[in-house]
Amino acid sequence: MGGTLDIKTFYYPLRHLSPCTFNIAIGLRTVVSIHPFSEGMVKVSSKGFESAEFSIDKVPFDHPLGLIFSIASYFRAEGVHIDIKSSSPPRSALGGSSSAAVALVGLFLKIFENMNGEPFSRQKAAILAHGLEESVAGVPCGFQDQLAAAFGGVNAWYWTGKAGGPLFKRKAVIEKSSFKEFENHFL
Repeated sequence: MGGTLDIKTFYYPLRHLSPCTFNIAIGLRTVVSIHPFSEGMVKVSSKGFESAEFSIDKVPFDHPLGLIFSIASYFRAEGVHIDIKSSSPPRSALGGSSSAAVALVGLFLKIFENMNGEPFSRQKAAILAHGLEESVAGVPCGFQDQLAAAFGGVNAWYWTGKAGGPLFKRKAVIEKSSFKEFENHFL
């Protein structure tokens, strides 16, 4: 609830009002896996979309799976088949693409953490996934879907708008131990 306030265009000029959004991420799951594929190529498969494959140097960012291809390009991941399984219906505006992006970025960050010792963080995965999604979209995008995917739960997100400071503050609205009872109140 309260989307739009998670877009920089709005939360910077409104920072004196402490803009806040609220989201729930406790049920729908997205799983991303990587498998070996033809050298120099990237293949992406996702329920609800036709699978596509391109050379790493020619991945299209304007394709229906362009966000995923942009992540592969960012990490120079070639010779991979990226397979996305989401319980969120395609094109439902429930944050499925953001969840897939955060999962894939997180997977690559984990791989590189093991290779070069860079520490992984959920926040880093969310920030990078958001930046890539905003770049591919070509317009300012909200940030709460990526944060919901990275942190899960029932949270209020406060957009600080502080230059050089934290981008947001998270406040858990419902603790994990109460999720089941909370879910029982939904139709």
